[in-house]
Amino acid sequence: MSAFVFRCVLFCTLFLFEAVPALACTAEHKSILMVHSQLGLPYEGFSTPFIHEVKKTHKKLQIDHINLENHEKHLVRSLIKTDYTNICAVVAVGTIALRAVRDQKILPSTLPVIFGVVTDPVGEKVIEGFNVKPKGRFTGVSFSIDIKERLRFMRQTFPDAKNIGVIYSTMPQSLSYKKWLVNLEHDLEFKDLNFIYRRVGMITKQDGPYKMIKRAERPILALKDQVDLFISPSDQMGILPQFAQAVVKLTNKPVFGLAQKDVEIEMGAVASAYPDIKNSAIIAAKMMTGILKGKAVSNYPPQRPRAVNLINKKTAKAFKIKG
Repeated sequence: MSAFVFRCVLFCTLFLFEAVPALACTAEHKSILMVHSQLGLPYEGFSTPFIHEVKKTHKKLQIDHINLENHEKHLVRSLIKTDYTNICAVVAVGTIALRAVRDQKILPSTLPVIFGVVTDPVGEKVIEGFNVKPKGRFTGVSFSIDIKERLRFMRQTFPDAKNIGVIYSTMPQSLSYKKWLVNLEHDLEFKDLNFIYRRVGMITKQDGPYKMIKRAERPILALKDQVDLFISPSDQMGILPQFAQAVVKLTNKPVFGLAQKDVEIEMGAVASAYPDIKNSAIIAAKMMTGILKGKAVSNYPPQRPRAVNLINKKTAKAFKIKG
């Protein structure tokens, strides 16, 4: 399913269910609510295969959608308009969606929640850790791979890079990512790396991440002569291929990316260690399938995504880097 078709289906669904109450969660009828932080990447890379996989087992499953457009308060407004209290479970797609689901007081507090594309579920205090039995009602697959695993591949690809430029945003997932980098300052393995930070304000509109790239031009240029390398932030701006391209064009410095497309695009990121989002969606769908069959959330420990390492040899050659 193309991104355009998915958006059409999603918006039509949102319109239709404004006035139609969700049916009860019974043996005859199953319904779930998917809450989306926003449309677009990386969220649709999770939502589309998740829906496809769940529907294999539960063909008659009713799936209602709410798009928050990166505004947490939109969830409560939607829940007031439509009665979703009899749904079987909730899927929170993205950090802002997770926060909105966690903090609302309308849906039953015992309702199982599966999350996907969430950077730091531990920091959001919905789980205590990965690969351990969840004590509460939240489980799922996070977005970020282990930060040390990412940096090891970065170092392997750029062994001489010591000063690293980080353009981060005020998006919650980006702030979590920056926090992880800051916490490594005294780690013996990475203490020789010097991360230099510049911040870009979050823009919440649908085309906000693209506008943020434009806004990032000045801080990118400010770091041009101070760094050996830029590392993409873990947010909706950083995942866009255009971000890596903008950095390369403005600075002629290499970029260690966040996703697959920013490496595959011409003169984008040289390399990336990124999460296999489709695989994460399949894992999360299996969790949901089990819950819809009556199993407890505690049967499904939260997981990190499978990591994929990728190098664009053509871009690496342009920067005289051995790929």
